[in-house]
Amino acid sequence: MNWQIDFSKESLKFMEVNNIGEDNIIACVIKAIKRLKGESVNIDIKKMKGEWRDFYRIRLGKTRVLISFDFDHKQIYIDRIDFRGNVYK
Repeated sequence: MNWQIDFSKESLKFMEVNNIGEDNIIACVIKAIKRLKGESVNIDIKKMKGEWRDFYRIRLGKTRVLISFDFDHKQIYIDRIDFRGNVYK
């Protein structure tokens, strides 16, 4: 797909502490891209509002991934990965 995916230090630390592999997150990101292109893919993604208006939220059980897409330059930035109650703080 030739997309560049960047992780914040905070998201990498959360994945390391909770034994979440980058492959799992990248698989969800690929599904999200397909969903945003209009394909019928089973993923819970939502455009954020307020101070997070440039981000999307991907729901993975009790975990949330806050992600930003730059479609012009094919870049993805994963800002936060955390549990539901902590991710928006």
